[in-house]
Amino acid sequence: MIDILSWITGIATGVIGNFLYGGISKKYKKIIESKSPYSGKWRSRIYNESGDVIKEDELILRENHGKIRGEMKRIVPTGQNREWIVSGYIKNTHMLLAIVAKNETQASDGSVYVIHKEDGIYDGFYLKKVEKDDKKQEIEKIRIRLELQKGK
Repeated sequence: MIDILSWITGIATGVIGNFLYGGISKKYKKIIESKSPYSGKWRSRIYNESGDVIKEDELILRENHGKIRGEMKRIVPTGQNREWIVSGYIKNTHMLLAIVAKNETQASDGSVYVIHKEDGIYDGFYLKKVEKDDKKQEIEKIRIRLELQKGK
């Protein structure tokens, strides 16, 4: 009888400990992300060759020990209803993001490589695959700016 009781107590202790550890580690991660200067609401602006803003997106990013994750949605031009999943890294003055469309029929995956210019502002390029008339695939480089919105 004592062996069964010890066995049940051991299992119960393991289950409770695992539950508590999972809850504590999730809470700790949220605290770390909320204190990060890179976590919050960002605005991206994509420029044409003339330097005019042609697209704007809103990003909600969370950073934890250099790893970035979040979501992005198109706000200009309006009415496009486009959304992406964002993941990447930030190290020193460089940020690298992979952008993957939430909707599989939306062919607009790409990557962003930007460098720190001034407080809360990163400039660089959005890179995407394009197919030319001769079916040859190339990478198009488009100027982009990421700007952290004040007040997160």
